[in-house]
Amino acid sequence: MSATFSEPPAPISGSAPGKLCYRWLLLSVVLCAIVLAWASLQRHWNLASAEDLAMFDQMLWNVRQGQGLLCSVSGNGNLQFLHHFFGEHVSPILYLLAWPAGLTQGPEALLVFQALVFALAALPLYRLVLLLTASGRIALGAAVGWLLQPALWGAVLYDFHMEAFEALFLFSFALALWRNRGTAVLWAVLYASCKEDAPLYLAAVAVLLGWKGGRWRLGLFIAGGAMLYFLAAVLWLGPACSPSGQHLLIGRMLTPKNCGGLWAWLQAVPLHPTRWLALTGHLLALGLLPVLGGRLLIPAAMAVGVMWIARGEAQALILIHYPLTVYPLLALAAVAGLARIVNGSTLDRHPVCRRLALPGICVVVLLGWVLAWGGQLESIRSLGLGREDGGLARSRALTAAVASIPAEQPVFALPTLAAHIARRQKLNLLDGCHEADWLILRLDGQGYPYDPCAYHAWLNRLLGTNSPYGVYALASDQTVVLRRGHSRALNVKAQACARFLEAESLNHKIGHGTVDFAARTGVAWEASRYERQDYMIFGPYPDLDFPPGRYRVGFRIKADKIKTSNPVNLEVTGQHGRVLHGKIILDRPTRGYEWLELEVSSTGESLEFRCWKSGYGNVRLDAVRWHLID
Repeated sequence: MSATFSEPPAPISGSAPGKLCYRWLLLSVVLCAIVLAWASLQRHWNLASAEDLAMFDQMLWNVRQGQGLLCSVSGNGNLQFLHHFFGEHVSPILYLLAWPAGLTQGPEALLVFQALVFALAALPLYRLVLLLTASGRIALGAAVGWLLQPALWGAVLYDFHMEAFEALFLFSFALALWRNRGTAVLWAVLYASCKEDAPLYLAAVAVLLGWKGGRWRLGLFIAGGAMLYFLAAVLWLGPACSPSGQHLLIGRMLTPKNCGGLWAWLQAVPLHPTRWLALTGHLLALGLLPVLGGRLLIPAAMAVGVMWIARGEAQALILIHYPLTVYPLLALAAVAGLARIVNGSTLDRHPVCRRLALPGICVVVLLGWVLAWGGQLESIRSLGLGREDGGLARSRALTAAVASIPAEQPVFALPTLAAHIARRQKLNLLDGCHEADWLILRLDGQGYPYDPCAYHAWLNRLLGTNSPYGVYALASDQTVVLRRGHSRALNVKAQACARFLEAESLNHKIGHGTVDFAARTGVAWEASRYERQDYMIFGPYPDLDFPPGRYRVGFRIKADKIKTSNPVNLEVTGQHGRVLHGKIILDRPTRGYEWLELEVSSTGESLEFRCWKSGYGNVRLDAVRWHLID
């Protein structure tokens, strides 16, 4: 470890290579921030954001209203009631975000800030690596490597979380402490204010960096303050803000008691192979450099331990937004490992190893990225970049429609719509197909977290002629506001809006899901030329009844190398395939994705969608849609 943080020769200040590297870094930061902000906004406008974004927008709106950090929605299904957020997580940093979050009509400002602070974290990281290695190129590579981490992209694209600020504050703190600057205290305060577990990691980093760099007085001062704040937040502030008098998430922890004994706990937590496999993937994405970080690996190990004792699989495997907490600490350990390789005397005795060290790290990083990007399927699916609608206009229309509902009236909304209407206290998430006076629903059938077929059947009942609900506002052809006892004059119009079923949500005999940015949700169902003749899709099951009327049904399909001798059959059937209502024979290649449509009639029975692929050719099926004609 002594070689890790030995002071390298200072780089030539203002040298041409140094200026060039820094310019490339600035360009990378700007591009990364723009791309992530744009993708986050597209995700939100295309109705793919969910309850986590709604929760933060609602509580920050409450702060601006003088109500404090109150929220009635939560990512935890057991916390769907009005409560102070400190009962879940003690995050004073949110008070600083309250006014900037009000710059936009919805949560768009939060999404832009999140993308920006993630990208800006590369600047202090670059300075820290440059300070320890005296190489602008190595520092640039480390900073760009941070900007391109797959797990972090998935985390930033997953709604909004205050942990996104931790990397910028932690890297800035480490840089200021190493330089023995008083600003280290400011950065430490900001980092500790992000979440109640942050001061625990801060204390460890402050002790280790302060001791190794000869700044032990400043390090101990910050560590002592961090531990005092950590104890106050966990033992007093959090419970004081909880209606139960204890931390609202205490039940999510795995202990020997609730695991059935010490041995069962050991099997479920430290000896669980899946957790170690996931951690190995994260380390690979960082070139295994954290393993060489010596004692600076301790804070990262502490963070991983906190994640592992949680019941949630995503937390245990460090998925969705949890990399925002763990990766900054792993990155500090990786910086220490990189400095050991660059400055260490061991490799000086082995010139070949020294020349191969950095290329080898790059190979490991690329391998880790290939594996990690495969785990970002859900984030890619949620982008909705291929959708054919004006997302921003639809989002604003929904917000305006719900704003006309009296504030004292409780409304119930799908999780994917909550972030668009979060600025009201009496907002509730629908946790089942149940009734309430006000329902905010999607007409396209994307009723996360419900089964698509069950959701469509529920919509049919709500919009039917005998329904107690009437359409209060048809915000767009995708969203609707229903009110119990309201006039049903617009119900037929709402029924005529297009409904969708994604191909991957149906049944299959051949094919597989594949990432496709041209698809509506980023994923399509594909059958290659080498697969046997059979049904790519069929269903849905259980049966989905269609109200009587004529329907226009469309299949969004892309086909290559299709000929008359090996056509693709697109069918609408009834009675489990025994009755054919309509059929399209595709015997030619398509120009990208095309909607192939036909008209069918229903007397109120169930209908089924089928796609039969015969022989040679590549076929991708994206979605099926239908709407009532008359």
